[in-house]
Amino acid sequence: MSEREPIGVIGTGYVGLVTAAGFAELGNEVWCIDIDAEKIRGLQDGRIPIWEPGLEDLVAKHRGRLHFSTDIADALEHARLLFVAVGTPPTYSGDADLSAVFSVVDAMPPSDRHALVMKSTVPCGTGNHIKRRFAETGKSGFRYVSCPEFLKEGSAVADFLAPDRVVVGDDGDWAGDAVVDLYAPLDAPLVRTDIRSAEMIKLASNAFLATSPSSSGSQIGMRPCLRASIFSASMSMHQTSLPSSAKPAAVTKPTYPVPMTAIGSLILHDPKRAARL
Repeated sequence: MSEREPIGVIGTGYVGLVTAAGFAELGNEVWCIDIDAEKIRGLQDGRIPIWEPGLEDLVAKHRGRLHFSTDIADALEHARLLFVAVGTPPTYSGDADLSAVFSVVDAMPPSDRHALVMKSTVPCGTGNHIKRRFAETGKSGFRYVSCPEFLKEGSAVADFLAPDRVVVGDDGDWAGDAVVDLYAPLDAPLVRTDIRSAEMIKLASNAFLATSPSSSGSQIGMRPCLRASIFSASMSMHQTSLPSSAKPAAVTKPTYPVPMTAIGSLILHDPKRAARL
């Protein structure tokens, strides 16, 4: 058994599977949970449902540390930190669909030794909502940490193992300390803050990446050569996130009082890019 702390990962999509494989590489035993039984059977047989350079080899390398199940009780039994990496797609109205997130929250038992660690992209204020929900259902001992992902498609494995920053938002308790310890071997710059700020860092980063190349390009007449230079500079400054994660920043305006002028500028100056988001 590994000397590092075992963890659970709920959701074996892009973020969840990369996160699980990355922590397995660091020496953690990882219990991966998903409601899709067919996907779990495939993972148990060594079939990877997504393409990401290096991911298949990493999963194969650590088959002994990666455990796949449809039963969340398996993760609760072996791990106190449960990383949530379920989908939060936009609804018809444009708001983030948090039904999968709250299905996980509602599945948690009363406990003072477990913590949810949010990797899913959620609107600012979601953490406070989850903590209230825990309190209202007799689960106030359950801890909560926001630890947003900054992975980009095509180099997600490398981004996990060599991040340009690790953001941990917590209430200053054991759960936040434990998440910081998990990432310590990566020796990455640490941003430790409160939960709401961590959520905003993620959304602000996504909004910047979605808007800055277009809005900056509009100020210089959208000249292709300069626009390309701005885009390259922006990508070197900040990591891009996996698909659709910019959407919640734009579509959850009622959740928090943040001016949406930057995203409005994107829609005005580059409607095709806005549509792709």
